[in-house]
Amino acid sequence: REKIKINTIILFWIYATIFLTSCLELNPDKRSNTKKLNDSFLNENQALSHKYSDKVLKKIQLYKTPIMRYSTKYKVDWRLVTAIILQESRFREHAISHKGARGLMQNMPKNRTYLKDDLDIEFFFDRPEENIAAGVYHLSQQFVYFGYIQDEESQLRIALASYNGGAGHLQDAIEISQYLYKDQAFKWENIKSAISKMGPENYDLHLEVWQNGKPRYGYFRNPIETIDYVEAITSYHRDFRIIL
Repeated sequence: REKIKINTIILFWIYATIFLTSCLELNPDKRSNTKKLNDSFLNENQALSHKYSDKVLKKIQLYKTPIMRYSTKYKVDWRLVTAIILQESRFREHAISHKGARGLMQNMPKNRTYLKDDLDIEFFFDRPEENIAAGVYHLSQQFVYFGYIQDEESQLRIALASYNGGAGHLQDAIEISQYLYKDQAFKWENIKSAISKMGPENYDLHLEVWQNGKPRYGYFRNPIETIDYVEAITSYHRDFRIIL
């Protein structure tokens, strides 16, 4: 019995050695593939990083903590918020637009009352952290407004368009899209087309959608600006998801 036991141990050791050897023979290829993937990722990371100046990358690091804090609180991707700040203000704390939007995230004066009431903060035009808090909260509300849109990519772009152009205008654009594109109404490409049809020159179309022949929230005065805004931010966001 003792001899059988020893033979069993020897056989087990032989089979284990064969198995481990076969695994080791495969590992160089696996390591090679993994290295190729890592090298590819690093090369892409470096190439994308070079698109952005050192000044921008340092600004991102400077504001990263409050961006992440409020992005986590309001369940928004912090890299998306970073992309919005880059597009809106280029990280200039005291930036003021021709429409009166202010700060890092270009909060609009017309939203001051609701933001103040909802967040109980007073100085989000002047204090960078409060400006970020208000902007991220306002962005999160756009996702709430259009939460019924199932396609995530379309919902993201519609939320961004709403952040820039106003939720009312986007709801009007959706109504035009529903009239024109039926069951494909909530696709971003169709919403984008509808946004471009919200000027007074489209009165005949508006009359088909609304009884008085006019969008409920008024004409969309600069649709190209909003469309370009969405494309710019989604491009930044794509990059930041890799390099940040």
